[in-house]
Amino acid sequence: MADIKRVAMEALHIAAEGVLTKAQDKANYKTGTLRRSGTVTDHPRRNTVSISFNTPYAPSVHDGSKPHDIVADKKTLAVPVKNWRGPVNEYGAKKLPKLSRDGQFVLLGKRVRHPGYKGNPFLKDAMDESQDKVTNFLASRIGDAMIGGK
Repeated sequence: MADIKRVAMEALHIAAEGVLTKAQDKANYKTGTLRRSGTVTDHPRRNTVSISFNTPYAPSVHDGSKPHDIVADKKTLAVPVKNWRGPVNEYGAKKLPKLSRDGQFVLLGKRVRHPGYKGNPFLKDAMDESQDKVTNFLASRIGDAMIGGK
């Protein structure tokens, strides 16, 4: 019985690694930090494995977020010019953000309103797409262990 449990845990881990790879491919990509943060963790006492992404913003990317305020602690919020898509007032009008002294950043102020984000359920989608394949893989590996072949 211990051999079957070991084979089942190994099969679960292998299947989870496959789901993780698919989820990483579906995850948003800007710097790669979110994709690199994915990991599979074995929980042998519970006969389970878990797939997780450990960046602080992973839940917001996956599940989305409602509109909310972003408030700076001490300094002004700024965006690099190359990432800014809106207009800029270089002369300091109050209705448009202005450029930093060195021209590298667009200064937004101490508070901005984030419009929210719909979300990209990359892990859920990877799980849904892999469900049949994972089920068949686990059944095959455990079945082989039960009849003595491996």
